[in-house]
Amino acid sequence: TGSRLLMRACRLAGEPARGLAEYARLRAVLADELGTDPAPETQAVHTALLRNERPEPVPGARGPAGDGRLVGRAGESGTLADRWGRTAAGQAGTVLLTGADGLGKTRLAEELAALAAGTGGRVLRARCYGTERSLFLQPLADALRPVVTGLPAAVLAELAGPDSAALSTVLPDLDAVLGPAAPLEAGPDVRLRAAFAGLTGFLRRLAGRGPVLLVLDDLQEAGLTTVDFLHHLARHSAGAALLVLAVVRTGEGEEATTRLADVATELPVRPLVPAAVARLAADSGRAELADELYRRTRGHTLFVVETLRGLRAGEPGIPGSLRDAVTARVRRLGPETEELLRAASVLGPPFDPHTLAGLLGIPDPDATRRCERALDAALLAVAGDAYEFVNDLAQEVLYATTPAPTRVQHHRRAADLLAGRPEAAAVHAAAAGQPMRAARAWLRAGEESLRRWAAADAEAFPDRALALLSTVDDPGRAELCGRLLLVRGRAREARGAYDGAWADHQQAVELAREAGDQRLEMAALRQLGGDALVGNGRSSELCVSYLEAGVRIAHTLGDRVSAADLLGRLAVVSANQLRFDLAVHHGRSAVDVARAAADPAALAAALDGLKTPYAYLGDLDGLRPVLAELEPLLRGQGDLWRLQWTVLESAFPAVAVGDWDAAVERIAAARALNRRSRFGAYESWFVAHDGWVARLRGDLDAAVAAGQEAVALAGRDAGGHPWWSAAAYAFLGTTLLAAGDRAGAVAALGTSVATATDIGADGFLLRGLGPLAEATGDPDLLARADALLGGITAPAGGAWLLGADVYLAVARAWIAAGRPERARAVLDRFLPAAETGWPVLVALAGDVAAGCAADAGSAARLHDRAAALATRHGVALPPHLTPAAR
Repeated sequence: TGSRLLMRACRLAGEPARGLAEYARLRAVLADELGTDPAPETQAVHTALLRNERPEPVPGARGPAGDGRLVGRAGESGTLADRWGRTAAGQAGTVLLTGADGLGKTRLAEELAALAAGTGGRVLRARCYGTERSLFLQPLADALRPVVTGLPAAVLAELAGPDSAALSTVLPDLDAVLGPAAPLEAGPDVRLRAAFAGLTGFLRRLAGRGPVLLVLDDLQEAGLTTVDFLHHLARHSAGAALLVLAVVRTGEGEEATTRLADVATELPVRPLVPAAVARLAADSGRAELADELYRRTRGHTLFVVETLRGLRAGEPGIPGSLRDAVTARVRRLGPETEELLRAASVLGPPFDPHTLAGLLGIPDPDATRRCERALDAALLAVAGDAYEFVNDLAQEVLYATTPAPTRVQHHRRAADLLAGRPEAAAVHAAAAGQPMRAARAWLRAGEESLRRWAAADAEAFPDRALALLSTVDDPGRAELCGRLLLVRGRAREARGAYDGAWADHQQAVELAREAGDQRLEMAALRQLGGDALVGNGRSSELCVSYLEAGVRIAHTLGDRVSAADLLGRLAVVSANQLRFDLAVHHGRSAVDVARAAADPAALAAALDGLKTPYAYLGDLDGLRPVLAELEPLLRGQGDLWRLQWTVLESAFPAVAVGDWDAAVERIAAARALNRRSRFGAYESWFVAHDGWVARLRGDLDAAVAAGQEAVALAGRDAGGHPWWSAAAYAFLGTTLLAAGDRAGAVAALGTSVATATDIGADGFLLRGLGPLAEATGDPDLLARADALLGGITAPAGGAWLLGADVYLAVARAWIAAGRPERARAVLDRFLPAAETGWPVLVALAGDVAAGCAADAGSAARLHDRAAALATRHGVALPPHLTPAAR
């Protein structure tokens, strides 16, 4: 018995020679000592060793080797079948099939696909691959390729409808059938939305011809754009006979499941329970091993099935590891196919015969034949127009058992072959021991992710590269690490992780100086002068010093493009410091430099800088032409970062003349852009302006609600941007004060002042300080606010009109303090600018002037002037500012 068990173990371990030697030894001993042959059972094991017999399939096996029965999955199968029934009746849905690798998720998806196909449904399938995240909606392209290539042109034209141009960006095969569509003349953001809408319409129309099941395997490997499309599809597929089934591996797919949580139903797949393992064991004729089988596998479906598969083939006992079973199956296919499969394990899924041929230096037809041999042996499966292993464990086993020198050579060659796919090239270069090459590829991948506004991916790629370079001694290491840190810092800033962004940019400056790279230093100084610094709670005066240093380097290098960007940012910072004359100077200088450089991106940065002081001065004559040139320029470049501010500030001319509907529409459009850009930490600023407009038009309930939402958004992330937090509390506090809630106003305004103190941006400090002085009557606060207002510098005839709340609050505070002459002086600081085209502000000033006993005539004149301005612009003053209301 002991020899028989040893022979069986040798067979399971893929060591038949050792098993045959044990049989020969046993036979000799029995002949010498007992004059007999080994028992029939032992002879059967010997015969199996000689034949190297292939194991038979077991019930419930994953993939084509099984007989289709799913033991222990009645609950999951029933849920999916019920969901398909509702889909066929016109109830769309999205299901996330989640669980650890090897538990049978894909097998359950295959069962549903068979049910759908057998009940008149159309099944679309694709698998997501980590090395294809940067390819635009590749899983959807793979899933729909059979539809595009298999349906008549007339049907495809009907399915495409008016969206063929947008669809061709995802389904290039469509052009071959329908003819080339006119290209979309729009920026990346518009093209993305058009592709989402086009794909959704195509799938809805396809589902109108019969129920559709879309199966996406390994969603955890998909890029964020694919996940976001599934969310969009779920929200816009109501009433369609369309079911999306996404298979997600737990431990890696949390981001995907979180993003889809509000539109999808999660169906978890867990390990088999003991009763299911016992049934599988009994079906294989080894019921006595059920308890031991469960103890060794813990119900992991793949391990249970592979073990029983070996037992049914005559291999007794439970294998010590799955590795032995996998390697034994591969060896039976011959050395040429084993060589290909080991190369494929290095290449990673998906792999095609052509790439494998290049990796091995063999003709394409040879690689194709070897792939087909492995396919017949159920070691490979078809994945669209490529192949993949039937399970990840098979790939892992082959990779681990391939000699290290061979693996390294394959990785080096793969990095060459996949140079156009930076993520994949980086993985192979790293595995080949080429860290600098890998890091450069990850840098390219991170930069591409930033261009797609995929901040999470843009942060993850530099993380991997920097970890790899931590022990590298190379002359180019400092420069490369600096560039990686800039990408990661920008990604962190987009997520509102300002501490990390600030640290990355600081370190990038140090590395640039270490490397003697002035261009890198200039780029890092520009980032240090950006939002990461103020978001980190540091004074904006530091921004100025960093930006001015960057400008000096740009002039030294003769780099007009960078100079325009740096000067544009200086204009923004100066405007927030209420140094509007300096801000206009910087903005105009930036535009002059950018036009001389004839660079559209530089011009966009420069115009953005000039726009900011014009916007907050309320200088409509200066602002309108800048907006007219800047917005189409940004849309064409797909620059969502600057576009969101441009669209918000394009609402100010509408606010000036009381065109409230237009103003609200522009603010809503700006907020939508902010959400698409994924700069969520900035959303509160847009919502706060919604509340400001509601207050100006006299709707205090809506203004309070918007103010509370802005405060909630500003506090959503710990360590949020102090500018937006201070502004949110200031806008809310000013509204509460207007609504008569003095206690609530004091609390909100006090928070605003505390947040804005010492950040070096007087505009944000004054928004809370002025109204707080009015609410409390505190003479020290009033004197401080008045002094800061007096320190504002503006071009001749200009004033901080977007800070009118502050002027009016300080003036009212002086009236309450018995100093009407001081109130009149404050009003005189901004009234000349307001009277050029802001009737609402003029009317508000008239109400304050009426509180000055000696200014009754001025108050009447201001109200008349406000009414005349409103009439000139064809609008009506809000009811609360009309004479009847007063």
